[in-house]
Amino acid sequence: MNTRRTIGNAGLLMAANLAGMALPLVALPILARRLGIDAFGLVALAQSVGMLPVLLVDAGFNSESMRATGDAQGTAPLQPLLDNLVARLRLGLLAAGATLLLGLAIPVLPLAFVAIALLQLAGTLLFPQWWLIATGAAPQLLALQLGGRLLSVLGIVWLVHSPDDAALALALQCGATLLSGLGFVVLRLLPRLHELKALDRGGHRALTARALPAAGSGFAAALAAQTPQWCLGALAGLQQVGLYACGDKIARAGVYALGAIDQSFLAPVARRAREAGGDASGRMANRVILALFALAALAGLVLALAADRLVPWLFGAEFAGATVVVVLFAAWLPLQATRRAFLGLRFAAHGRQDLIARCQVIEAIAIVACAGIGAALHGATGAATGLLIAEAIAWASTFILRPRTGSSP
Repeated sequence: MNTRRTIGNAGLLMAANLAGMALPLVALPILARRLGIDAFGLVALAQSVGMLPVLLVDAGFNSESMRATGDAQGTAPLQPLLDNLVARLRLGLLAAGATLLLGLAIPVLPLAFVAIALLQLAGTLLFPQWWLIATGAAPQLLALQLGGRLLSVLGIVWLVHSPDDAALALALQCGATLLSGLGFVVLRLLPRLHELKALDRGGHRALTARALPAAGSGFAAALAAQTPQWCLGALAGLQQVGLYACGDKIARAGVYALGAIDQSFLAPVARRAREAGGDASGRMANRVILALFALAALAGLVLALAADRLVPWLFGAEFAGATVVVVLFAAWLPLQATRRAFLGLRFAAHGRQDLIARCQVIEAIAIVACAGIGAALHGATGAATGLLIAEAIAWASTFILRPRTGSSP
């Protein structure tokens, strides 16, 4: 894959990510105004708890499967897809049970809401975005993602009208990816169902053996990012969860959209490292990271400057307290997006999963400590401040542990 084609795929993937996040962002102020701050906080808290099994089955497995798909011969190989699905399904069922138990530990969160939030797990299993990225099917990814999100948003617009509709709102929010997954099954899997007979049914064991050693630290870091909302729900109440969720959802939408850049260049950088050595791949990675930082910094600056007017306009006067939270997340956005790219292009592309694991452990500890203390002391503003401090600590550890040019595991 040449650089021009990679850039084209990155553009399409960014469009897919932007479309996938723009539609839920359109629905966000609708939900906030119709549900009110308490019910909005309840939906956000349930979504956050329901992310536990999603984060577990995504940690390490998708990046390893992307590498296997890129190395496989032929077009759109199904073996890595089958291995990924079976390995993640087995792990996801165990995680779903643990998630229901976690719901019992948060008194303000009804168990029925936790069960509804598990639709996110079904969606991430059935909609393998990593496979569509690895096989160069960005237009299909864009179409499927748009379709699922659009149906979800239309359902919210038509069916959600008051705080009594909070459970329905949660189902529509969490079911968007599942709708995209059902479309993927119909359009991409069913026509090739006959090919499954020739595949190795036990290949998932090798994938699990490769992915699990690095999955623990990745899961811990991703899970730690959800803990501020859990702490707010347990210690400060649903209103503070709602205020925090405003900034969190907007900023993470930006990180998700920008993630298309490093995802698209991961395979080319890894190939350049094998073919031309660490110096050439390092220069390529640095150019991508700098470009991503410029985009993320611009997005963060615009968000920070507009926050004072944007928050009341989007969410209503009831959410005015979220303005400072949004500004703090605007500062966090470029740091998080760039460090994520740095880990992918300077660590993962060179096979340094050991260093990634160390960075992720430090990140998890920093988030839990800083954001947790902040949530207990100053609610949503304290949690966002703690998250920003934790990101700075994570960046320092990433820079210190970065692999030197030409280094090897």
